Amino acid sequence: LWAAIDLDSRQVLAVHLTTTRSYFDTMVFLSKLVRSCSNRPIVYVDGGSWYPWALKRYGFPYEWRTFGPRSAIERWFGLLKRRTRRFHNVVPYRSSERSVMEWMEAWVRLYNWRALS
Repeated sequence: LWAAIDLDSRQVLAVHLTTTRSYFDTMVFLSKLVRSCSNRPIVYVDGGSWYPWALKRYGFPYEWRTFGPRSAIERWFGLLKRRTRRFHNVVPYRSSERSVMEWMEAWVRLYNWRALS
């Protein structure tokens, strides 16, 4: 799961589901992120080798971080994991990628609505 969060508003800007981590996956995710950003904010990334080329291509400034500003997205992933554990017995194990992505997008809309409240 790929996700980007706005550090000021705490809103999730984009999510993307893949089974791999590659330059292509990064490009697809960043194309979603570009649609939700009016500018090119700084992107904080972990040590993934697939980030620099794609971020440069899209014109995003970036910094490698393992703590600090990256904590916001790590907290969000922690919340997501806690929430999805509650659905473990309800959500079918063999859900399609599309249904998982639809669920994620719905959850993100609810999360963002609560973040603005």
